[in-house]
Formats: sequence, C-alpha cells, structure tokens
Amino acid sequence: MKSRLLYRILVVFAALALYSCKTAPEISGFDSKQWKDDPMGCKNQRAKFFPILEKNKDKFIKVESGQILKLLGRPDRNELYKRTQRYYVYFVNSGSQCKGVKGNYGKILRIRFDALQRVSEVITN
Repeated sequence: MKSRLLYRILVVFAALALYSCKTAPEISGFDSKQWKDDPMGCKNQRAKFFPILEKNKDKFIKVESGQILKLLGRPDRNELYKRTQRYYVYFVNSGSQCKGVKGNYGKILRIRFDALQRVSEVITN
C-alpha cells in the first residue's frame, strides 16, 4: 500500500518536473550565431537584434539558464544577487566596456534568474 502511494507521488513529481521545463524560445528574425560572435557588443552586431529581443522578452520567462546559454551564449558579466539569484548581463552595443572606448557603457540586456535557475525577469535599458 505504501509503495503504491510512494510510486504515485514520484510519478506526479516527475510529470511536474518535465512539464515545468521550458525550452529556449523561438524568436523570428534573431540570429544566435551573430549575437554570440559579438562579445561585449563591441562590433555593434547585437544592436540590430536588440529590438527583436525587447519585443519578445516575455518568451524568456521560466526558461532555464542552460537554454539561455544556448540561445545567447556566455554572458558578458555574471552578477550575483541576494538569495541565490543572479543576473546574466549582455552588452548590446559598444561603450566603455570595449577596449579604447571612453564614456558610458553601451545598452544592456540583463536577465534575472531565480533560485531554481529559471528566468524571472528580463530588463532592457
């Protein structure tokens, strides 16, 4: 009797785990390779994709960090936040983060992850 109950509970948890996983969003007009080929945004290739990402930022919610890495590549910065939360930071265009450029940072795409490593917020500025 107890083993049946335990089995049913495990099946429910497994189903919930599979259901809650979300794959990387399909974004029309976005070229992942070109985005990844512009680290720190210094070549300004990312700038042309920024409006597309901004328009589709709701598609990122609940996506796991591994899927974001597949889509956008390694972040330019990885910021730790309180209670095991973190941000992936991607520079969109050239600014003081680039060698030989003075002034302010370029535009930034900041993706916030919760404690379960799922996207909880996408900030564009």
